Amino acid sequence: MCPPLIQKELLPKGILRITLNRPEKRNALSLSMLDALEEAVLTPCSEARVMLLQAAGPGFCAGADLKERRSMSDEEIKAFLGRLNRFCSALEDAEMPVLAALKGACMGGGLEIALACDLRLCQKDAFFALPETKLGIIPGAGGTYRLPQAVGVAQAKRLILTGDRIDANEAFRIGLVHQLCEDVNAEALAYAEKMAEGAPIAQKLAKRVLNENALRQREAALAAESAAYAQTLGTKDRLEGLRAFAEKRPPVYQGE
Repeated sequence: MCPPLIQKELLPKGILRITLNRPEKRNALSLSMLDALEEAVLTPCSEARVMLLQAAGPGFCAGADLKERRSMSDEEIKAFLGRLNRFCSALEDAEMPVLAALKGACMGGGLEIALACDLRLCQKDAFFALPETKLGIIPGAGGTYRLPQAVGVAQAKRLILTGDRIDANEAFRIGLVHQLCEDVNAEALAYAEKMAEGAPIAQKLAKRVLNENALRQREAALAAESAAYAQTLGTKDRLEGLRAFAEKRPPVYQGE
C-alpha cells in the first residue's frame, strides 16, 4: 500500500500537524496531492489551536508536477490553478495561526502555499524561487499578490521577473521568512506549542483584523493574476518552456 500523500496528526496542546508526503517527487503538486492537501487542511478540527505545515524528505515543495502538467489541457490547468488559488486563500483565512516549516526546495506553487501561511520558519539549507517566467508563464496561485505583501514590491519584481533562486539568508534578510533554524521541524513545533498557549478567540480576532485591509485588495489582485496567467497558456513560449524542462536544456523564447 502506498503511503498517504498528506499526513495529518493532532498533537498535544492542539497542534494540527500537516505533512506533505511525496518526497520521491520533491513534494511536487499533482492533482492527487492537491486533493489530499485540501481534505487535510480544510476539514474542520475543533480541537486544533495552531496549524503546522511541514514536509517529509529533504525539501518542502518544488512546485507543480510539470510531468503531469504537460499532459493537461489549458482548461484543466485553469481548473487546477483555480483550486490551488482557493486553497491558498482558505489557508490564509484559517481562524487559527498557521506556521510553515520550510527546508530545501520551496519553489513555485510550494512557495505560494508558504506565502499563505502566517509565519514562515526555514532551515538554513532552504532555497526559494518563483521561476514561472523562465517557463513562459507567471505565478498563478497568488504569488504576484502575496510576495509583495511579504517583501515589498521592488523585491517581488526582482524575484518574479528574474525567476532567480535565493538562499535562506537572503530570504531572511528581505523578510520572506521570519526565522532561520538548524532543525526547522523541531523549532517550528516548539514555536507552535508556544503560540498554542495564547487565547484562541483573541488570536482569531487579531488575525482577522490584521488581514482585513489586505483582504479588500485580494480578490481583485487574484482575478488580475488569473487573467494574466490565462494569456500565457496559448503562447508558443509556454510550450517551449515545458519542452525545455522535459529535455533538460535552456529554453529558447521567441516572444510568441
